[in-house]
Amino acid sequence: MNKKDLLKNIAESAYNIGFGAKVHFSTFDIVDKIPGFIGFLSLSIGILALFIPIFSAKLLSGSLIILGIISLLIDRYSK
Repeated sequence: MNKKDLLKNIAESAYNIGFGAKVHFSTFDIVDKIPGFIGFLSLSIGILALFIPIFSAKLLSGSLIILGIISLLIDRYSK
């Protein structure tokens, strides 16, 4: 193995490691932030459904509020 091949192998390994790390951290970021976002969104929709006449199903609104609160509590204590 000459110097040129060695440098090429080192560069390919560095690229593969860097790419894998970026994919890992982006996946972790998504998995970490999405549950809180879903909880906040369902809580917001549940509260708005109490006031907007189109979404007048109080059972749906109450269920969304409870689901949102549970999701936010689980997300808070999972760390």
